[in-house]
Amino acid sequence: SFALEDFVRLFQKSAGKNFNETQLNLQIEEYNGIAQAWQTYEVSVGEASNKGINSYQLVYHADRWWIASFVWTNNTNGISIPEKYLPEEKN
Repeated sequence: SFALEDFVRLFQKSAGKNFNETQLNLQIEEYNGIAQAWQTYEVSVGEASNKGINSYQLVYHADRWWIASFVWTNNTNGISIPEKYLPEEKN
């Protein structure tokens, strides 16, 4: 966890370095105005790349979905992304 100012500094460092995030898979579970989204991604900044998962919690209010919280983690420390969050192979 870190403060908003730390978050802004983190992304300012990426500015101008060809930051690109590509969605690999998206799974959404929703019930009665709340939803959980798991979005697997691949991100590249300049020549470096990594994969990870975004987790969004959403609330439906006033005729639209609002993001209640958002967290993410990169594929680090040798911990692979669980198969259930990866795209299915197509024949």
